[in-house]
Amino acid sequence: MTRTRDKYEGRVTMPTGHRDRPEVQMGTLWITASWIGAVLSVGLGALVYEALPETRLFIWGTLGLGVVIGAALWWRHR
Repeated sequence: MTRTRDKYEGRVTMPTGHRDRPEVQMGTLWITASWIGAVLSVGLGALVYEALPETRLFIWGTLGLGVVIGAALWWRHR
């Protein structure tokens, strides 16, 4: 990023981002439930599990809690 001088007040300002490029704005991303998202999530989880041993308890806890909540929702809506 390059800093520019405000033309009217002479102060240094940062650029406003990518307002003129909608393809790189976070608000325009479409998130779909496709199989590639599952593959990427499992791969990222495996990398974090192996690379950071202190996160293993958290990962197992969230998996267990997800199974419990998922089973409760499935049981309620079947």
